Amino acid sequence: MRTFWDTSAAINAAVSTNVYRRLLTGDHVARLHLLAEFFATMTGRGVEVTDDLGNTRRVFLTPNECATRLRDFAEKVHFEEPAKEEADKEGRRRAALRAAPPPPSPAPPGGPRLEMPDS
Repeated sequence: MRTFWDTSAAINAAVSTNVYRRLLTGDHVARLHLLAEFFATMTGRGVEVTDDLGNTRRVFLTPNECATRLRDFAEKVHFEEPAKEEADKEGRRRAALRAAPPPPSPAPPGGPRLEMPDS
């Protein structure tokens, strides 16, 4: 089975031993832009993590720590970029979604409101 890793999954692997262990077996794939997004996030605003006791803290990495983590990650995955036809197809799909009318708003709590005419 092939596992696709996006940036959020790579960040989870950096802060969670359980997620990192998934990289140790199997076939793993990622796109190259993940490296830049991971670096920007982890050396910038970082991520908030909650430990088993419910304590929350923000995790940042220095540029050197980040580069080390990315080298380790890159050794466990292979990078693929979509073919031009696939990228074009995805671009058309997203454009169609943006052009589609928005879905109807859900009814307010308690059901739809009925307007009563003035008597």
